[in-house]
Amino acid sequence: MLSKAVCLLASAACSAGWQTQGYPWFDQWKAEEYYMMPNGKKMPLPLRLHSHETVLTGTADLAKVRADFEEEYYTPVSIGGKASVQIWMNNFTDTDCGNADTKNPYLETWTSTWVTPKDEPLELPYDSDMSLLVANPKALIWIHRVILGDAPGMDTKVNDPALGALLGGHNVWGFPKHKTKAKIDYNYYGDQVHFNAQHIKKTLGLDHFVDALTVSIELPEKSKGVVAVPTNVKTAPDGVIGGPLYMVQQIRFGEAFNTTQNIAPWNPSTDRIELGSDDYYSSVLKSWKFEPKLKMHTDDFQIAAFKPINWQGKLSHADVLV
Repeated sequence: MLSKAVCLLASAACSAGWQTQGYPWFDQWKAEEYYMMPNGKKMPLPLRLHSHETVLTGTADLAKVRADFEEEYYTPVSIGGKASVQIWMNNFTDTDCGNADTKNPYLETWTSTWVTPKDEPLELPYDSDMSLLVANPKALIWIHRVILGDAPGMDTKVNDPALGALLGGHNVWGFPKHKTKAKIDYNYYGDQVHFNAQHIKKTLGLDHFVDALTVSIELPEKSKGVVAVPTNVKTAPDGVIGGPLYMVQQIRFGEAFNTTQNIAPWNPSTDRIELGSDDYYSSVLKSWKFEPKLKMHTDDFQIAAFKPINWQGKLSHADVLV
């Protein structure tokens, strides 16, 4: 951990790009140390992010999901013989991922599921679609694919939060974020929220952008059967796995969340999802046969991501082997 003296001497360089006010929950997560990224910028730990979130939770073919875990030390949780998979669509309105003294927004989508070590498989009942929101303490959050892009109007020659999120995501937490930025749109139209992400597909040896994911839903707050779930939780220090073993690096860390989740059943008459044809992101969801069952929205999602637990600290003299 950086000493207090180092942080004081480097305070100008270490200052986080955080300008969002009025969210006292973040006050408890002060920077404790910093990570030097490849571009020379410093990322504070814990990392803070504020966002609008749209999340789909659904079922996937358990056998097909397990097939992608053959080389892993973990296996997907079974919920009534299905895997539970989430698609997160993130409109980050401010983060610690860019320059100091300014807001640092970017856009992103990731695919996640829940896992346990292979020698501790977990089978849970599927009593209702809410069973897909796995809350068993043995289950670990697993991030499988991520694509991200610039927020509208960002002058990335001056400030590039998406690049900061990419470099920090790779180097600190092992997130499987594709190095090519996606083209992402996240907008509201009346009672609808619309999300579109485009990413690359290789055709005849050439890369070009195609649709990866398109989602348009009636806001759960306006939908029949909505349930508002206040959420203020902190995972175990090793409760999240950053990504697949051989994709970037496999890191374990903890997170804290604060929001009210507005959750409603998926409604085919008001909601639609289209998986595209890109090579990296939609291909996984299609192969897993993802089917949405629940939708969640909030415009006040607060996240803190903590230092990974992989580094165990310095050994005492008594522990050093000679």
